[in-house]
Amino acid sequence: YADSEKAFKQLSEEFPQGNLAVDSSYWVADSLNGQGKYEEAFKQFEQVAGKFKNNPIAAASLFRAGYSCMYDLKDSDRAKMYFSQLNKQFGQSGIVKYATEKVDSNVGSIYRDAGFKLILENKLNEASSKFNEAIKLNPKDARSYGGFGSAKALLEEFKEAMAQAKKGVALAANDSYTSAALGFIYILQSDYDSATVTYEKAVNLN
Repeated sequence: YADSEKAFKQLSEEFPQGNLAVDSSYWVADSLNGQGKYEEAFKQFEQVAGKFKNNPIAAASLFRAGYSCMYDLKDSDRAKMYFSQLNKQFGQSGIVKYATEKVDSNVGSIYRDAGFKLILENKLNEASSKFNEAIKLNPKDARSYGGFGSAKALLEEFKEAMAQAKKGVALAANDSYTSAALGFIYILQSDYDSATVTYEKAVNLN
């Protein structure tokens, strides 16, 4: 990868215009990524996307920038920004469809897991925001609704808590966590009969 990086850099410097410049600039970034130089690779992908924004390589570069943020740099907020930009600029392309179908759900799970962590830290408003972002990215993720409901219940916003938790159960009636989350909300409202029924269902699903 180091030799490839050197060769592609030389090409991009010797031929700053045309398709060769476009391709070599992209492959510099790819070579950096292969060496584990993730921040440098990300910056190069970002540069390629901006410099050649009217070229199809820009779509691939934006995708790789977002992908690198999410998986290599563990920065879901930046990843979301680049995937959003990709969708805005190249909304009908195949790579956007892939990002929407495959990647958005993965980014959503990162937000969801961050939400659960924030609940444990008693940062409930922040947790609510994370679950909300997770749902926007993956509206079919039942556990994000359950987590959102739990956070709202701990904030004593019970009407919203019940609405979110019930959406989770409706999406995944056979998932024990979503039923347990609903049961938890019933307990916080002192509705012990409903909580018992709901928890029994959750136990039977395990």
